Amino acid sequence: MAITISLTNLAEASAAAATASVQACNYCSSEAQFPGRPFLPWRSTTTTADQWWQVNFGSSQTLGLVGLVNLNVNSCVRIQGASSSGFGTISYNESVVPARNPWTGRFQHTHLTTGFGYKFLRISIPGQNPPGGEAYYQIGGVWAGARSTTPEHWKWDARFHVVEPVIDVGPRHGGWRQRSQMGERLWRIEARLHAGVTPANPASGDQLDDWLDLQRQIWDADSFWCFVNLGDPSQGAVVRSLEGPAWDVGPGLADSPWVLEEVAR
Repeated sequence: MAITISLTNLAEASAAAATASVQACNYCSSEAQFPGRPFLPWRSTTTTADQWWQVNFGSSQTLGLVGLVNLNVNSCVRIQGASSSGFGTISYNESVVPARNPWTGRFQHTHLTTGFGYKFLRISIPGQNPPGGEAYYQIGGVWAGARSTTPEHWKWDARFHVVEPVIDVGPRHGGWRQRSQMGERLWRIEARLHAGVTPANPASGDQLDDWLDLQRQIWDADSFWCFVNLGDPSQGAVVRSLEGPAWDVGPGLADSPWVLEEVAR
């Protein structure tokens, strides 16, 4: 089993333009084009009827993955594709149900598409009550891109760390403590990769070579979508690799640390 990734977000390309059924002041449709800024979302002005957010890619695009971040809904959401902005003919229409990411508590979803090749992508939210009681719908960001897989999954002794950015301040005697919360929770994964190696010619046409090529692409992309747990669509996010390749190469096998952290600018 491998990890599913997407290296380029077409929703934030210069040719892409976002619109929405409605938008609240200071929460415009263009905000959701940047899923690395999940706390600057698009918001609707009501929940009394179906609402939608959509992006025009400028030309037909083949998507393999659609990632949704920091939503405030946990019922039906429709991922749709069409050749025209009015969506008179909906050529692609899949219903998904966002769930809370168990590590951060935010509603996320990773959808692996099949046969999506359209100019317009729409995220449609049917009338429903947000679980937090808000009077609006929210999408913190949309990732839309091709997908690929890693050569292998990491070893299963990975550490899943929830970063809680706080500063605790108090006197030396410890009689009291004042806490300042400096941001939202972030997801960090500290794992080890392993790769098969050709003993006589390591990193040349073997699995280590494949990993090094992927790590180069990840470095060039800076951030990417990583879908960690293929059995739980909520466990995907925009992440950044915090360390470059550092492989220990032995006879027939190599391993390396890999630290990923959720991007939340």
